[in-house]
Amino acid sequence: MTDGDYLTLRRAEILDGTIEWSCALTSGDHDDFYNQYVLPLRELKRRGLFPTLHEITAAIDGNTPIVGLQVDGGINYDARKDGP
Repeated sequence: MTDGDYLTLRRAEILDGTIEWSCALTSGDHDDFYNQYVLPLRELKRRGLFPTLHEITAAIDGNTPIVGLQVDGGINYDARKDGP
């Protein structure tokens, strides 16, 4: 899948009511989670789809990867699908 595909999937999930994601969705693979969830959700926040994105981290083997994400605040259903 391309970066645009993940962006489209995450936007659809949010508009469908999903507001939380866990690294377990990628079988605990932190790199996949980062590319498939963290980056697209950061971009959607930047585009104004929602005001706040909480990034939940955990100490794992001396690193602190993002293991969960949560959207907070109202959803802007009129936010642009493309970049500003």
